[in-house]
Amino acid sequence: MMGKPATTSNSSNPSNAAAMPTSATTAPLPTKAELLARIDKDPNDAEAHLQLGLILFEDEDDYEGARQQWELVTQIDPTIAEAWYNLGFYYADKEPPDCANASAMWAKVVDINPQSDLANNVLNHMIGVCSEEATSPTDAATTDTAPTDASPSETATGG
Repeated sequence: MMGKPATTSNSSNPSNAAAMPTSATTAPLPTKAELLARIDKDPNDAEAHLQLGLILFEDEDDYEGARQQWELVTQIDPTIAEAWYNLGFYYADKEPPDCANASAMWAKVVDINPQSDLANNVLNHMIGVCSEEATSPTDAATTDTAPTDASPSETATGG
């Protein structure tokens, strides 16, 4: 894998954007139990779903569970670029990599905030993971490519 999925704080620090995920605060990431409790209190807590996806992906190798959490984030708030970024990792981490869907997810990151550190990392990931099929993230953003086994919200508009 080229890097690691992101939490919302990674987009502001280019040295961390493709390395270690960090919390949106300086505190350590919450535990799975803490995140589940937050989600139980507020099912629309996008940050909790995003962080739970990280735990499932990195610590428990529950890739499907992580995908489900990140798709929920895209439904709660389709402007959270980190969810799309992480979904790109889900597709890129498949065997063999699902480059079309990874590129489509990463293109959403560029749509949301083309100047962000995450957007700058996207092309490198696409080239590194999908070198034979790599396309410009803006080219992928203009296609109607949708995940074949998932249906994240298609309403992200770059705003």
